[in-house]
Amino acid sequence: NKRVALITGSTKGIGQSIAQKLAADGMAVVVTSRTKEGAQQAADGINGAGGEALGLKFNIEERKDLTAVVESTLDAFGRLDVLVNNALSTSSAMPVDTLTDEQIEFAFTSNITHTFLLSRAAYPYLKETGGSVINIGSVVVNRHFLGIPMYGIIKAAVLQMTKILSAEWAGEGITVNAINPGFIRTSAFSDFGMPEELVKKSYDFYRDYHSLGRVGEPADIGKMAAYLASEAGSFITGAVIEVDGGLSTKGLPMYMGD
Repeated sequence: NKRVALITGSTKGIGQSIAQKLAADGMAVVVTSRTKEGAQQAADGINGAGGEALGLKFNIEERKDLTAVVESTLDAFGRLDVLVNNALSTSSAMPVDTLTDEQIEFAFTSNITHTFLLSRAAYPYLKETGGSVINIGSVVVNRHFLGIPMYGIIKAAVLQMTKILSAEWAGEGITVNAINPGFIRTSAFSDFGMPEELVKKSYDFYRDYHSLGRVGEPADIGKMAAYLASEAGSFITGAVIEVDGGLSTKGLPMYMGD
């Protein structure tokens, strides 16, 4: 009986890479998108490559979707072994001064409360399989980037949730870990409407923030998630793993005189 992973927000970028890697490692995967068509297309790609995938419509902003996506996974596969909390409401990355109080509240609810509620919905089934939760954090919790305060607060909350749930659920044999990606080359900037030339310049600029001298690729995160979901990672829980090319620890030069 194949192990089953539910990866939210998994039709492109980091989420898609995680789904593809878990499928390649022999797990049945549930991929989600805000549209049924998008999810189906991503699932077809994995199935076409010899994996096993189901595409489901899911929106982290919709309260009803949180239990529905877990129930649909159980209906299809009868079990749940891994939950990857990758989906994000884009409301989290907006500049605060343009938002109303209601929009700010909506951003926190969608991204913090709903991630917690989805994890809680998955918990009874993860308990049966001794499964794992993998949360996607961000390098911004270590080095703040000006202009996106809510994103930093939300990701920090998700990391604290990781540590607390790892303690609460360890007795059931569930591991809970988080990955903090650095800048990863995805379609995120383009999706925000940034022209292609500016996207290229942005990645060139951010490349130099990383000690290793490059921005990351989605596969860098996919491989770490697969490790945490595998037998090899079974003794790791409550960990926050930086996959950030050294951005968090980049050394600053000393002043050596003129």
